[in-house]
Amino acid sequence: MAKQGDEVLNQFQQTVIEEEVEVRDEDKLKIGIIGTAATIRSGSYAAVIRDMMPDVEITAKACPLFVPLVENGYVQDGNPVTKLVIADYLESVRASGIDTLILGCTHYPLLKKMIGDYVGESVTLIDSGKVTAQAAAAALADLDLLSGRTEGGTARYFVSDTPDNFAEQEMLFLGEYAGGPVERIAIESY
Repeated sequence: MAKQGDEVLNQFQQTVIEEEVEVRDEDKLKIGIIGTAATIRSGSYAAVIRDMMPDVEITAKACPLFVPLVENGYVQDGNPVTKLVIADYLESVRASGIDTLILGCTHYPLLKKMIGDYVGESVTLIDSGKVTAQAAAAALADLDLLSGRTEGGTARYFVSDTPDNFAEQEMLFLGEYAGGPVERIAIESY
């Protein structure tokens, strides 16, 4: 199961890159990747990018404090604590001259405005979670597994943290889609 899951993740990551990284002169393409320490340590995004564009310049940076900032509500535009942490983490990434930045964690889009303000308007920000969801929907459609319903249905959420923590933040992440049972899973077993 883990091997198959790795292949699906790799496919989605490749879709993120193919659909969102603009076709440019590869000699000039400089991609930044930010994510949790585990994501950056895995090298998964960088590996997919290098398979597609061997000569691309990649700058990867773990930003572990972004998750607790989001989960504790420090997402308001201009929050001085969040701006300080963004500047500390992204100084070297910005200085590397990136033109594209992949937000490699589902929490990071909630900081997208402040991250974008810091790295500058010339840098394209890629919300990997959004593109992955779109790729998943396309894959399900290709397999004729979409229900076709536009209303109704139920939602169930699976989290690796405690369900109470998720319940406190679900409106922030899910908006109109909030609500439904939340179940903790042992992510290590997948």
